[in-house]
Formats: sequence, structure tokens, C-alpha cells
Amino acid sequence: RVKEAALNLLLNALDATPRGGAVRVSWEPITDALRVTVEDDGPGMSPEVLARVGDAFFPPRDVGTGLGVRLARRVAEAHGGTLEFDSA
Repeated sequence: RVKEAALNLLLNALDATPRGGAVRVSWEPITDALRVTVEDDGPGMSPEVLARVGDAFFPPRDVGTGLGVRLARRVAEAHGGTLEFDSA
């Protein structure tokens, strides 16, 4: 499930990235955990969309169901973690 969750987040980042843009994945150990960051060169999300990321059947794009982020969040929580989104 962790691989599936990571793949969903990477695919979302790729979908948001314009042609010629970049997706970056980084990680850092913190205490007894690991922080994984996925960044893309996409246009960002409005505050309204950001507030609803992960809601079932609310994809911010014209394709998808919005369930990939929901699954990724559940996987993170099942392992004692969290899933956070930010938009610049």
C-alpha cells in the first residue's frame, strides 16, 4: 500500500506539472519517522481546492476521482503518519 500511495502522489504531481517542468522527491529522517516531500512546478492550488484535497470525488482536475489522495492519506495514518499539502 505504501508503494501505491507514493505512486498516486507522484502521478498527481506529474499531472500538475507543465511540459518542461520538474517533479522533485526528497526525504529526511526526523526523530523516529521519515518526512517525504513531493514538489512540482505546477500552477498551485487555490485555497478552496487546497482545503478539499483528499475529499472523495473532488478531483481538482478534469480527470480522476480524488481517491488517490484519500488512499495515500489513509496509508500514512495507518503507519502513524500524516499527509499534508501546501501550495505556493
